Amino acid sequence: MRVEQKLLSIEELEALLDEWQSRLCLTEWDIALKIARRSEFGEEDNQGDIIYNKLSAQAIIRILDPIDWDNALFNQDMEKALVHELLHLMWHDFEPAAEESREHVLWHRRLETTARIMVMLKRSGLAASMDVKEVEQ
Repeated sequence: MRVEQKLLSIEELEALLDEWQSRLCLTEWDIALKIARRSEFGEEDNQGDIIYNKLSAQAIIRILDPIDWDNALFNQDMEKALVHELLHLMWHDFEPAAEESREHVLWHRRLETTARIMVMLKRSGLAASMDVKEVEQ
């Protein structure tokens, strides 16, 4: 499913961060968010990246500035990139150490697939029915 290119402001991304942080039970993390230019990224094909300290539960997520999106085949999805980076926090204990290993590539691909599915479910309205709700007494 190809997503429509939707440019988000830092304020819109911060609102999505609050939503997804809660949804993924990552509220104990202190997360800063930044829209960053391509030159700030180490790898050229990233839509986002994350730097975190698991001892202090602090993280910085950078989402690629749409001005630098130059992939003509696929639209940029800033929300999906945000969810992908949050999944790194959720599953950091299971990340294979060797970045070039087959295991690491597969682990990273599963994060990407999971992020895509979660955002698609939200946009289709199905995710609302999956949110935890307090049981009425």
